[in-house]
Amino acid sequence: MKKGLVVAIFLMGFTAVVAQVLLIREMLVAFYGNELSIGIILANWLLLEAAGSWFLGRLADRTKRRVQGFIGLQIFISLYLPVAVYITRMIKNLLGITVGEGIGLLPIFYSSFLILAPLAVAHGAQFAFGCRIFFELLKRGATDIGLVYVLEGLGSGMGGLLFTWLLIPHLNSVKITLVTALLSFFSALWLVVSTRQQKEKMSPRRRFLLGGTCSIIILLLLSVIYLLFSSAADRIDWSWVQQQWKGYRLRSYQNSIYGNVAVVEKEQQFVFLSDGIPICATPVPDIAFVEEFVHLALLSHPAPEKVLVIGGGVGGVLAEILKHPVKQVCYTELDPLVIETVERFPTPLTGRELGDPRIKIKYLDGRLWVRRTQQRYDVVLINLPLPSTLQLNRFYTLEFFRTARNILADGGILVLKCPGSLVYMNKELRDLNLCIYETVRKVFPHIRVIPGEFNLFLASTSPEVCNVTAAMLSQRMRERRLQTRLLTDFHLRYKLDPRRRGWFFQNLKEGETVRVDRDLAPS
Repeated sequence: MKKGLVVAIFLMGFTAVVAQVLLIREMLVAFYGNELSIGIILANWLLLEAAGSWFLGRLADRTKRRVQGFIGLQIFISLYLPVAVYITRMIKNLLGITVGEGIGLLPIFYSSFLILAPLAVAHGAQFAFGCRIFFELLKRGATDIGLVYVLEGLGSGMGGLLFTWLLIPHLNSVKITLVTALLSFFSALWLVVSTRQQKEKMSPRRRFLLGGTCSIIILLLLSVIYLLFSSAADRIDWSWVQQQWKGYRLRSYQNSIYGNVAVVEKEQQFVFLSDGIPICATPVPDIAFVEEFVHLALLSHPAPEKVLVIGGGVGGVLAEILKHPVKQVCYTELDPLVIETVERFPTPLTGRELGDPRIKIKYLDGRLWVRRTQQRYDVVLINLPLPSTLQLNRFYTLEFFRTARNILADGGILVLKCPGSLVYMNKELRDLNLCIYETVRKVFPHIRVIPGEFNLFLASTSPEVCNVTAAMLSQRMRERRLQTRLLTDFHLRYKLDPRRRGWFFQNLKEGETVRVDRDLAPS
């Protein structure tokens, strides 16, 4: 009995951590969430677990069938976890929200609260039952409860390690829930058998109930083993994600330790998504974006030979860079699964990009590469989404810009983008652009802003970046024999029109004072 209970308490911590991390990852995909979303989800978990420990945990003091209660909660948690995964994936359909549409903080709060409630309340009650059982078994007082904390903590640590390095890289979400169920059912069966062996004198009714419980657990075990080692679990998981991406032809859906990577296809166009957010499209990229982002930056440099791309390189950006006479392009991508997935859906565009020997892919955090590299680059392109999370905001801070300045060659240019508009800038858009501009200006004395649907910031320690004219860009484009679909002499004059830049800075002047963005004090 004692050994079985020790294993059960250990698995209690293991299951809790696996369930928490698994559901947080699923909710981040569903909610397009950030660290604030994670905070809301974890706050709900802690509140609900405390409620379960307080209210349902009181039953542990009143009932004599504490072991049976513990087993029942163990089975319930194992059965509900896959249900929670399914509801999380269907939450947008249930709320009537289309794919691609963000969810507000209030829906995130009550959705996660309702999904987590059965699981967290049951786990809180299970902890209280475990403490009471240990106390009755060992009769050593408060040290017994401390032992429960230690065992659960060890299980939690093991759960985190195995989830990160074993479960997520090799199993889909449904299979992960089945693995936890398999372990929990074995543990429950061990406890039932130990209880039956411990009590020599047992009424026929009691013996019948224990035998029935054993039969149910064995049946559950066999069902889980069948699902886990057949193709049924894969079919179930694929069916659920197809329902989640209703209206799209889902071609791939995989998890890595960094996040989720999905591929949807429409009219022979592949869109690659990371945690539900589009990162690139092939074989036809966003021509307007990639040509303006790459060529306006590289044409502003007289002779770019070494280029660094941080994020969002594959799927158009690299192809446009290779049109210039560059000698080396270093591309940092944190998640290798992104490139692996792109290679699984080859197109002429990505084939040219990934097959060119000038492209050097570094599977490393972009900021870490900037800090470690000894290379000096003529142009550094930061092609990342908005700083809507702390993870992304690290690339828009004063500290990062200072580090990035150190890897620029003489006359080098740091390039980043920000949402823009030539019609109207609301307060949020104005404050965002002003914050980035003021932060960059603290590090780089010369900044050129090219306004548009996205505002392009070209920062350098050399004044030449601000002296380049549309005529010079046109001349360099002809000298480099660039083949473009959008960029023409007229378009270059249009983009560099002083009136556009004047309108942009006039809007910034109307904004309120903003703080400089820092690592430990995001603006």
